[in-house]
Amino acid sequence: MLNGSKIKVGFTKIGSKEWIGGINYFKNLFTALKEYSNIEPVVFLNKNENNSDLIKDFTNISTIVETKTLFNEKSVLNKLNRKTVKFFSRSWFYDKYFEKHDIKIISHSNFYDEKSILKKINWIPDFQYLHLPEMFTEEEIKVRNYHNRKMVENSAIIILSSQDAFNDFKNFAPEHTDKVRILHFVAAPNSQIFINDAEYKKQILLKYELPEKFFYIPNQFWKHKNHKIVFKAVNILKQQGLDIKVVCTGNLYDYRSPDHFDNLQNYIQQNNLYDNIRILGFVNYNEVLFFMRNCISLINPSLFEGWNTMVEEAKSMGKQIILSDLPVHREQNPSDATYFNPENSEHLAEILKDKWQNSVYGSNFELEKTAKEQLPHRIKEFAQTYEKYVKKLVIS
Repeated sequence: MLNGSKIKVGFTKIGSKEWIGGINYFKNLFTALKEYSNIEPVVFLNKNENNSDLIKDFTNISTIVETKTLFNEKSVLNKLNRKTVKFFSRSWFYDKYFEKHDIKIISHSNFYDEKSILKKINWIPDFQYLHLPEMFTEEEIKVRNYHNRKMVENSAIIILSSQDAFNDFKNFAPEHTDKVRILHFVAAPNSQIFINDAEYKKQILLKYELPEKFFYIPNQFWKHKNHKIVFKAVNILKQQGLDIKVVCTGNLYDYRSPDHFDNLQNYIQQNNLYDNIRILGFVNYNEVLFFMRNCISLINPSLFEGWNTMVEEAKSMGKQIILSDLPVHREQNPSDATYFNPENSEHLAEILKDKWQNSVYGSNFELEKTAKEQLPHRIKEFAQTYEKYVKKLVIS
């Protein structure tokens, strides 16, 4: 911990079970800030919501303030059935409430009341809806555009996670590019995952009835995550007599496409791939990290990303990864990556066949050693970049 007075920054939205990536993003940010900055994250969570797990997860890396009714309105994206989205100004109430907790800056919270005196830092993870409009309703696109424009207009700083997202921002709001700050988040996995525990490995594989040799996809089953291309590649190899194994974990439901998971299940059934593709749904994060470390390779076949957590975890763990060839994946630049066309199952099948036959599954101790040596510097840079943005806002 660094010396000096703490700068308190308020946060009100830190992900949910529907958006595990958000929870992991803030865990990584707060962990980095605790270790390498003078920023004190203060997280406001509603008592009347099921936040006990979040409170437990974030207690050691942030200050938790439990509230009653302050932040219990549904988000704008949950009001899509309304013809008009209304925003009620409660700036005086918010300002007084945060002042009581010595908060002058609110960050990453989608809070942009133009009448509020709070200094606002907001985060736009990506502009997926502009690239893949077919995966959103017209109304949702309209609302997201409105929501993002209001944030841009009424925030002092807009955090973007990648240069790729900044390229989109230049087209979206070219008159506000001066507000943009790029913050490449870094994953900080628990060092316990590097312990070679043969008994624990045996227990996990037995628990889920898994073989020792498998590929791993930890993506949620959202349509743009593009699991189908992997399943098609597995089927191609099965027709060639090669029975590879793929383990999948994550949320099974996509609110934008409620029948998406059922369609994937139908494909598995129609092609008799139950022995090849194991879908486990939600598992705890330590098990996710176990699967990452012990698989042949991670796979991210996504059609779009902002700054992918799995890629950052692969970088921090020293893990081989197979990636859809997206500009942002190239920008993230993991050291041991293989890229493929996310619309070409034949191309992916060739890569999977090569990795299955020629790669050693489990840990690569040389890559892990390098990753562990680089990780403290990467986390420190992450924390101090955010701290720099906050400090400039404090003195402005």
